[in-house]
Formats: sequence, C-alpha cells, structure tokens
Amino acid sequence: DFDHHKHQRRIMQGAFKVDSLKLYTEQINDIYQRAMQDWQADAGRRISFLKHIKGLLLEVAGTVFIGIDERGDQMTKVNKAFVDCANGTVYMFPLALPGTALYKGLKGRKFLLEYFRELLPKRRTGNGEDMLSSFCNEIDEDGNFYTDQEVMDQMIFLMFAAHDTTTAAITHTIYYLAKHPEVKEKLYQECKALGKDRLDYDDLDAVPYMQQVFYEVQRLRPSAPVFPRRTIRDVQMGDTVIPAHTLILIMSRFTHHM
Repeated sequence: DFDHHKHQRRIMQGAFKVDSLKLYTEQINDIYQRAMQDWQADAGRRISFLKHIKGLLLEVAGTVFIGIDERGDQMTKVNKAFVDCANGTVYMFPLALPGTALYKGLKGRKFLLEYFRELLPKRRTGNGEDMLSSFCNEIDEDGNFYTDQEVMDQMIFLMFAAHDTTTAAITHTIYYLAKHPEVKEKLYQECKALGKDRLDYDDLDAVPYMQQVFYEVQRLRPSAPVFPRRTIRDVQMGDTVIPAHTLILIMSRFTHHM
C-alpha cells in the first residue's frame, strides 16, 4: 500500500503478462523434456530427488530469469553463488569470517551483483524475452527506466522468492504422492486424459485435480512457512496490545494445521 512498494511492483508487471507466461511454459517444458532424458541414466538406482530437482530448477531460473540457455561453467558459477547466498541468510555465526555461511553468502551475493551488472547493458539494448530483459526495459510511474541497482536487487530477490519455494513444493508433492498411491493414480489418469506429453499454459484449467493436490501439499508443507511483518500502528488482538513497529511472525504451517 505504500509508495515504495507501488514503485517497485511496476518493474515486474511486464514479465508476468499472459504472453510472457506462455513463453516461459514452453521453455520450461523443453528443459524438463531434456532433463527426463538425462535422468534415464539413473533408472533402477536410488537417487536424491531434492538434489536433482534443485539443479533442474536452477537451470530453469537461468533460462527464464536471466536468458542463459547453455549449460556450462558460467551457469555452474551462477548456481553456486545463488546457493551460497541462500545458505548465508540462515547463518548460525553472525560474523562474516572466512569459511562461515555468512561470509560465503555475502561473497555469493557480490558475485551475482557483478554478474548482473555486466549483463545489464546487453539486456537494455537487446530484445530478449527473459525476465531480466523485461526488468531492464520497464519504466516507472514517471516514465523513467529503473536504475541498475533496482534491477539487480529485484533479480536476486526473484531468484530467492521463486527457486527455493518451487524446489520445496515439488519435492513435497513427490513425497506425498509416494505416500498416497491412490492420489497419484487419480492424478496420473487426469494427466493421461490430456493425450499429450507436455502441460501447456492453456491446459491449466484442464487439470483441476493437479491444482487441488498442489494446494493441499502447500497446506501441509507451505513453501513459505513463516511470514515476517511489521505493525504500522498499535493493534489490539484480544487482551493483547501490540505496539506499532513490532515485528510479527505469521506461522502459516501452524495455522494450516489448526
């Protein structure tokens, strides 16, 4: 509701239009199809699904978010920097000494900022269809392009907001489908009825049970289990008065089980 949020929200609007979402879906399908072929090499062996899906979704993020479509050394470095950055947010030792999670996280964030800063001139003058290109060419309410720092900050935020949450959501979905074979079979039959190997954007309304499964998994194991908020004025809840500017933690996982 505040001016800063409204200003920042505009930067993402173009990247989430229907035409853009349809393009992302096609790109994701192509990546998934290639991954399924690669994973055939693991047939009959016990694997870590979390490790596989995390790597796969980092590849998706590289393509859809940044516009990197090659799987090479650069992608590996970006992925490592992001993982270190994510791990650094839950540090146990609050000093950035070499070898600590916080130190690695700050180093990873610095790498990502430098990496995005180098890409920005190319994305601002090109006609790319990735999210970074969209952010670079979006204008604010005054008709000005967003600054390099704003674009870089939003890209790092987007990777945090989208990657780990999706990794958790898919991993938990596989876990609960394995525990409930009757649900897995019903979901399989719904997908099979589509008569195709890919789920296109326009097919989403044709798989209502899939969406129900997803929502139920999110109820049981929400990808964002805690929501930090801050009161902007004094609030009274029952007999308790919460002063303004108090940090509030909303425990969605607890609430979902009430």
